[in-house]
Amino acid sequence: MSEITFMEEGAYLFAPVVSGREDGLWEVAVLFERLADHQRDRIPAIRHKLRTVFDTREEARQAGMEHGYASIRQEDVGLPRGSSAAGVPGALAG
Repeated sequence: MSEITFMEEGAYLFAPVVSGREDGLWEVAVLFERLADHQRDRIPAIRHKLRTVFDTREEARQAGMEHGYASIRQEDVGLPRGSSAAGVPGALAG
């Protein structure tokens, strides 16, 4: 079973998603969502995949956390600022 824990930072939520590989190494991707979009049924998101592979799950998770915080601080998430779900089919207005 998988578990995803979101961290809140500024106007965003982010979560490192760690995956084990067949060779015993670990990969991580970081999922970003805007807090403002959490009032809606469908939430636009973007995922950053780190190209580095890690020896342990914890190393991968920590790298994902660092990437998440750094991307938000540097305004390099890749989602427009504020809420943009108005144009998303099925999104609730307001």
